Amino acid sequence: MKKNIALIQARSTSNRLPNKVIQEVSGEALVERIYYIAQKSPLVNDVIVLTSNNKSDDLLCNLMEDGDIKFFRGDLENVFIRFRDFLKSNDASNDTFVRLTADCPLLDFKIIDQTIEQHHVQNNDYTSTDHYNSFPLGQSVEVVNIDKFMSIDINKLSNVDLEHVTTYLWKNTNLFKCGYIRFNNPTNLDIKKVRLTVDEEEDLILIKEIINSLGYKKSKLPDLNEILNFLETNKDLIEINKNVKQIKV
Repeated sequence: MKKNIALIQARSTSNRLPNKVIQEVSGEALVERIYYIAQKSPLVNDVIVLTSNNKSDDLLCNLMEDGDIKFFRGDLENVFIRFRDFLKSNDASNDTFVRLTADCPLLDFKIIDQTIEQHHVQNNDYTSTDHYNSFPLGQSVEVVNIDKFMSIDINKLSNVDLEHVTTYLWKNTNLFKCGYIRFNNPTNLDIKKVRLTVDEEEDLILIKEIINSLGYKKSKLPDLNEILNFLETNKDLIEINKNVKQIKV
């Protein structure tokens, strides 16, 4: 049976909010929260944080060592190579990896399971939650066949592909079988206006409000429907980070 390895992309040198992945909310850093979330998925066999070998990530690595979080250090800017170097160091050619990012501390682990299940049922090379704009930002899950990923000719990749890891896959549907997950919003909220990811200080303020109000900790992980129902009842909270712009890929 194929293994599913969750790989969490994390670095400290965010231009808009430096060190955001080690920001603490209710005693847990953002990177710790996404690590616990990935571990909760019954379909995930292992979880590794992929960070850089730059000294800027030394503090992050110290935090992970103290928290018994498994991590790998690789190239700072070329994230595609960081993923590839990790996969080369592990005999996982017939398996899949689940790409997550450390700035999404409210990811619902059930969405990880749903994406993995659809990926294998449909026999896809790549499966994602990102491409229908039906999920709020911060619920990104990508599942990739490792053998297909390793077959990519790096000489064909643009700078965007190198930074964002998976763009070459979903831009070349003639070469790779791609599938996408759609979310059925249980509320009347405009999903496009809901940001559950952390890029700027305003995002972090909203995340703290949600985590503290709903009591999300290691013992109680995020539930997307609960979060959206809470925001529908407290619509003023959505105003906190409404002016933060998402960088398009």
